[in-house]
Amino acid sequence: MKHLFGIRRALARFRAEETGASLIEYSILIGLMTATVLAIVLVVGAWMGSAWTDLNAQLT
Repeated sequence: MKHLFGIRRALARFRAEETGASLIEYSILIGLMTATVLAIVLVVGAWMGSAWTDLNAQLT
C-alpha cells in the first residue's frame, strides 16, 4: 500500500510540472509527424510502383 501512495505522489508531481506537459505535447507531435511521413512514403511508393509498371508495359 505504501508503494501505491509513492506512485500517486510521483504522478501528481508529474502532472504539476510544466516539463511533463511539454513532454506529452512533444510526444504527440512526434507521433503525428511520424504518421504523416509514413503515409507520404506509402502513397509515393504506390505511385512510383504503378509508374514503373506502366513504363515496363510500354517498353515491352
